Amino acid sequence: MLRRWFAATQDGVIFGSEPKAILAHPDFRAVLDADGLRDIPGHAMFRGMREVKPGHTVRVSRAGLTGQAYWRLAVREHTDSLEQTTSSAWRPGSTSASPSPIRGWSTTRSTSPGR
Repeated sequence: MLRRWFAATQDGVIFGSEPKAILAHPDFRAVLDADGLRDIPGHAMFRGMREVKPGHTVRVSRAGLTGQAYWRLAVREHTDSLEQTTSSAWRPGSTSASPSPIRGWSTTRSTSPGR
């Protein structure tokens, strides 16, 4: 999973794909953070550095930083029997071009080189 990190400074915000990208910035001061050392989700081990959580955005404005979820996995009980579930599933090697039981997904595979 691709992770993104950010840290607020007096003059703006630093974004990076890895904590070391933020650590390399001259406006960021590396100070160990107890919450980050406890491995609390979303916190880095350095004070002021945070992770952009999966399915979230970070908005930067004059009022400050805000985070908002744009996607969340819906968790619900699976009520189909094993037979119902497996009878509608696509199987590797199948030549069926019928739509997948998952709306919007295709069961066809690309035969192009490099894919």
